[in-house]
Amino acid sequence: MAGVRKRLISQDVSMPSQPGESIVSNEDIIQIIEEVQQEAKSSKLLQLDITMTQRLSVREEMLENKEDSPVYLTLLIHCILCEIGGSLLFLLPLTLLLILISPNLSYFTFYTNLLQAQILDSVVKVAVKVAVRRQQEEPLASQFPGISHFSFPSGHCSRMAMLGYILIKFSPNGALFFLFVAMSVITVSLSRVVLGRHFISDMLGGIVTGIANGALFVAFFWTEEQALAEFFEIRSNTLDWVDGVIGSIL
Repeated sequence: MAGVRKRLISQDVSMPSQPGESIVSNEDIIQIIEEVQQEAKSSKLLQLDITMTQRLSVREEMLENKEDSPVYLTLLIHCILCEIGGSLLFLLPLTLLLILISPNLSYFTFYTNLLQAQILDSVVKVAVKVAVRRQQEEPLASQFPGISHFSFPSGHCSRMAMLGYILIKFSPNGALFFLFVAMSVITVSLSRVVLGRHFISDMLGGIVTGIANGALFVAFFWTEEQALAEFFEIRSNTLDWVDGVIGSIL
């Protein structure tokens, strides 16, 4: 219940002392009307979000018709690959591997920053989820069993948008590369709705959060090569030592 109504119900309101005197001021009445209108508007937007999500999600159709329809089977495989490819459980180890095999300091610096950016994005995403605390809406719980306890914003969308921002920011200018990155972000994001993992608003919120996180990281937390030179040398020496040990054993 919104502010004024909650306050009026909770407080001890005495009866008017004079005939015709109102126990609620005109200002309170105006604010109550505004609150009711705002709640109605929010309810309509939420219902539109739910309706559009229901139309775009074809999870049940894909599962039921995957053996009879090559289109549904292909779409299901594509969505699953997007789910895996955009997962932190996949991207984090991949980034660590790229740091490990980086051929020079420039690559080492870039991938180390990508690792830090993913950590920042995860922290911000969790903070927003806990702050917003968007719960599953009944009866959507049975229709969208994949939606997490707190669904806003989508972690996949946030992560991909953040990585996309950094890739475009530090890669050579080129329309083809920009199109590839943009389509990757859009494809993974849409797969979250198609699979029934998130609402459309979760997807859009994740994209906005990811872009903001990418811009924030580049502006305030990006680590230059000079600061990572010593770590790169330690990594190179460690790899040389491991290579020597393995060579002596074999």
